[in-house]
Amino acid sequence: MLDDRVGDDVLRKFSIILVITLGFLVTPISNGTSAQKAETAYTDYAITLEEAVDIQLKATNPMTDLYREHPAYVSMNDVEFVGSNEINVLIANIRKEPALDAEIAYRFPKRTPVHITGIERGDEYENSPLWYAIEYKKNTYYIHSSLVDVQKIKTTTDTKIYAGPSENEHEYGTIQKGETLKIVKLDAEWTEISYNGWRRPKPNDLKKILDPNGEENLFQHIRLDESIGVTEEDLNQALEGQGILEGLAQAFIEGGKKHGLNEAYLIAHAIHETGQGTSELANGIEVGLNKKGKPTIVTPKNEKKLKKIKTTYNVYGIGAADSCPLECGATTAYENEWFTPEKAIEEGAAWIGQDFIYNEFEQNTLYKMKWNPKMGEGYYWKQYATDIGWAEKQTKRIKEIYEQLKNPKYHYDIPAYKE
Repeated sequence: MLDDRVGDDVLRKFSIILVITLGFLVTPISNGTSAQKAETAYTDYAITLEEAVDIQLKATNPMTDLYREHPAYVSMNDVEFVGSNEINVLIANIRKEPALDAEIAYRFPKRTPVHITGIERGDEYENSPLWYAIEYKKNTYYIHSSLVDVQKIKTTTDTKIYAGPSENEHEYGTIQKGETLKIVKLDAEWTEISYNGWRRPKPNDLKKILDPNGEENLFQHIRLDESIGVTEEDLNQALEGQGILEGLAQAFIEGGKKHGLNEAYLIAHAIHETGQGTSELANGIEVGLNKKGKPTIVTPKNEKKLKKIKTTYNVYGIGAADSCPLECGATTAYENEWFTPEKAIEEGAAWIGQDFIYNEFEQNTLYKMKWNPKMGEGYYWKQYATDIGWAEKQTKRIKEIYEQLKNPKYHYDIPAYKE
């Protein structure tokens, strides 16, 4: 719930910070007019910042792209060699021990495949002490690692990924058994792999993003549950060059008024979902009813068999699942009778508000959508996205829209954590 207790020590600290940080909001903006003075409310999270970090780490599955380009390592105890591991020199010596003076058991010609069963340290050759243990005729032999092309390994169990070559390093995540991994740098105990997926954040990463005092982007806290009080002319300027959305400011204004939503947020959401007004869903898809009365996308093959064909529009991506983007998005629009872009904008706005903004948790800012104010009561499951940076990333477009408007409302709702 909102809390306006200005005398509270925690909130007083926020107020001081906001006076400094939000000073730009009462100065003239680029179009020569003055923005309205910022209004700020506070939401009591009823837990400490440290408790919030602990809850998110233990009860949710937070992810980040902060370390996408950083090295990642797996233990060689959890993987096996796979693929066509072939000799890469004209003739390679196969020895009985991982040593340069060990007895030569065989000589294999180039491109001979070998079955690698492990990796060990031995005599150094070509600046590397690594030797492959190989199985041949039910016996184990050794070949220096420089003489074989090896690029991939496969996990033999659910395998943890670490930030460095040790179990004491930060754990990025787990790769399931049977996954094939590309080798970046091979070693006997720990191997660096190519791992471009999302990774678990460090506690300090979460603390920095959760901490209202440490944030630079206050648009995470702009209220989304009220109109920002601007004209159709102003909003249309923000919609210039946005494809099917261009010139439809009045529809966003009506949608915002009818459903109690921030017009800049609705526009930013629509621009994102429609690829700046260019998506098929936004530009109209014909849908009709089949024999069973089920909405179906019109094709040259089924057109004559369908009834009540209408052109549908969907600007917020509502119902458009990753596995079913066009069919599900278009049929959702048909079922809701979004047969004009204006209708899709105005009535689709209701869906935007229902799930998060106007729910029992009052998640009326991007920050609160991502970090539920009631997480301390066990409601951490009602949060949007696993990416810890999601809220901040969504603000770029909203900020750009605000900067194009004359005299918009800047109403903030800042989280307040216990000391």
